[in-house]
Amino acid sequence: MQLKLAATIAALTLAGFASQSAMASDGKVNFEGKVAQTTCTNKGENYVNLGVLNLGDATMTDKGTKGLANRFYLKLENCTDFASKNATVKFTGSAVDGDPKLLVNATGAEFATRVGVEIADDNGKQILGVDSKQFTLLGVSNKLLFDARFVRTAETATPMTAGKVVAIAEFDITYQ
Repeated sequence: MQLKLAATIAALTLAGFASQSAMASDGKVNFEGKVAQTTCTNKGENYVNLGVLNLGDATMTDKGTKGLANRFYLKLENCTDFASKNATVKFTGSAVDGDPKLLVNATGAEFATRVGVEIADDNGKQILGVDSKQFTLLGVSNKLLFDARFVRTAETATPMTAGKVVAIAEFDITYQ
């Protein structure tokens, strides 16, 4: 019995030495971050009506031609006093082939062709896939303004077709 106990202790001791050499440190990694006390609640629009684009409209003849801007906003409420006083927004979604700044329209018999949807900040800068300008949060309630519009995605020789336009974007808000 004592021999078995001595053999077990010796085996455990050797295992301890072997595991120490396997756990040698080759370097160090520092992780940094921030824990925010709170964020705002999004109470903004989740549907934007772009209106009707008339195919007979002579202004939409060339690729890249834009329709009228339709203002929409993200309304942030319950913004309490926390360390972050600024925010940026990043919209993402399926983009038009060859133009990553435009949301692609849904496909199918009932949907328009050769038209995409642009999301821009209130200064007209396209912001799909990139951070928006920095918004200063003032008080408990804030409106972050954006524009959306139709954009022709094909050359003049390839006509647009009539139909519905449905494009979906997701967004993330980053507080600074």
